[in-house]
Amino acid sequence: MKTFAILSILALAGVASADAVTAFWTGNAHYGVTTVSYQIGVECEYNANGNLFWETFIGGSCPANVEVQ
Repeated sequence: MKTFAILSILALAGVASADAVTAFWTGNAHYGVTTVSYQIGVECEYNANGNLFWETFIGGSCPANVEVQ
């Protein structure tokens, strides 16, 4: 019974991540922005299958890629 429960959980985790798409940083960024929590951050532009969007991160660098659902 434990094995079935573990396999079920792993199967559900696999289904949930199947909808995730990897978005890649375009190289565009706005540095020195202030976040809603008044911290210094950076806004980074990403491309997910032709759809461009901006994401804000705390700190001063943009991750090369992010997962979106």
